[in-house]
Amino acid sequence: MAETFTQAGLNYALNMYRVSFAGSIPTLYAALFTSQTPSTVPASTASGSGAGWTEITAATGTYARQAITASAISAFADQGASSWGGSLPAVTFTGFTQTASPANGYGLFSGSVASTASALMFANFDSGASYSFATSGASLILTPSIAGLP
Repeated sequence: MAETFTQAGLNYALNMYRVSFAGSIPTLYAALFTSQTPSTVPASTASGSGAGWTEITAATGTYARQAITASAISAFADQGASSWGGSLPAVTFTGFTQTASPANGYGLFSGSVASTASALMFANFDSGASYSFATSGASLILTPSIAGLP
């Protein structure tokens, strides 16, 4: 059995997904993970409470998940090469040093509190490298993006 999304179907599905956030999840939260590697992500069974992945922790300063207001997410569109998707508003992680391993990627969550949030997706950084918060001046500007191929 084979199946595929047409370009129009993928556009519809992605934008339906984006619009549904504003009504059911008014704010998404970006978090950094230290588990896995710069080229692997947590399994689809990973949870918001940290089962299957490890969230970065602060040795000094304060680490916090960063808010992304769902209403600020632009409509997804044709990205070329039959890809449909778009970018979410940028968030900045700064003001802390990590306790151990560097960040290997990020996830989007339904809440700011790990024990009650659902994990929605995980991704590595486009650079394919991890990011270190070894000094208090370290800062990471993250622009999450979502894309799909029909």
